[in-house]
Amino acid sequence: MSHSLSPEELKFYDRQIQLAQCGYKGQVRLKSSTVAVIGAGGLGCAALTALALTGVGHLIIFDFDHVNISNLHRQSLYRHHDIGQGKVKVAQSRLLELNPWIKITIIERALRRYADLELLQEADLIVDCTDRFSARANIAALCKDLQIPHAYASVSGTDGQVALFYPQGACFRCVFKHLPTGGVIQSCDQAGVIGVSPQMIGAMQAQIAVDYLLSDRPKSIKKSSLNLITTQSFKSYEMTIQQAKTCPLCSALAETKVESKVAAEPFPIPISVEEVQKRFGKTNRSEKQWQPIILDVRTQEERILGSIEGSIHYEATSLIECLEQADLTTLQEANRESYELLTQGDILVYCARGPRAEKVARALHIARQKLIAKNELTHTLRAQNEIYELVGGYSRWSEQAK
Repeated sequence: MSHSLSPEELKFYDRQIQLAQCGYKGQVRLKSSTVAVIGAGGLGCAALTALALTGVGHLIIFDFDHVNISNLHRQSLYRHHDIGQGKVKVAQSRLLELNPWIKITIIERALRRYADLELLQEADLIVDCTDRFSARANIAALCKDLQIPHAYASVSGTDGQVALFYPQGACFRCVFKHLPTGGVIQSCDQAGVIGVSPQMIGAMQAQIAVDYLLSDRPKSIKKSSLNLITTQSFKSYEMTIQQAKTCPLCSALAETKVESKVAAEPFPIPISVEEVQKRFGKTNRSEKQWQPIILDVRTQEERILGSIEGSIHYEATSLIECLEQADLTTLQEANRESYELLTQGDILVYCARGPRAEKVARALHIARQKLIAKNELTHTLRAQNEIYELVGGYSRWSEQAK
């Protein structure tokens, strides 16, 4: 990317260049910067719009989801005619309409810590606009691996949190050493949210990212702080965060690098209803249909409302209890069906809206890793097969079927 501004760009950024905090050099610095934004939902739309218009030269966008009508009241990049389309593709098109002088790379899937390490080595920082603790933990670990800052935000109802975690200082896992399981802390889809709140919080998240990009980026910065904001009353509280001795990321840094000290945490892969339906159909005549084990973990009463064709049924609580047995040999003897689940291929788990499926999928993943460690699974299964969680659950599936 050119390290100078064209006459058209000078006009476009004129008011920004006039600011002493930015100036011509600052605008060129923004143009030469790369920012990865993980998630193109409510927070992501606001942050991406602000970053694009501010002139960040290269945006890398990750999101696996598709536009749904329930997104539109808070996700400002999308329109009614975009429903059903992949969010990253729509976001890319709309952002380039807003600012044609930037570059946008889109990744239509969830971020994967080790698989995306090389791609993100050029990033100056990562902006976390996800709403899942598993994704946030992966982002925090990746930022430690890359030794770059992590701009974090979350929102629920009318309350939000914003932070910039520095690689030399306290991180997201210093705050959340033990991650809540699915449903303990609800996402916007489960708890609800006022549409303007993620737009405000996402814009603040973009602001702290831009402030960092315009700064001298001193290597010795160690202070990380978490800001708590109530958007209704405009009250905010700042908390200084110290590195925690028991943090699963920071505690490892004193001895060795994160990637060799901290193993990847066992999180299921989120997958959208649209992607599942796409995989169920043949993309061309030479390819076979995707045929995972489809696991319904709702109650028997919930299944009366309908189910995904071909799914097998285990209630979440009883299945998790079986999978969490420390002795897998006992599991094999006591509950052969649960044990055999682990030795099959891809597994797609769903519940009503998502939280129970996330818990079960994670328990399946952990139990499968135990079998892999004991060399009880074949190399083919170990290398190729995954456990997926259907985002939005049967509620989202039934909406798409109408």
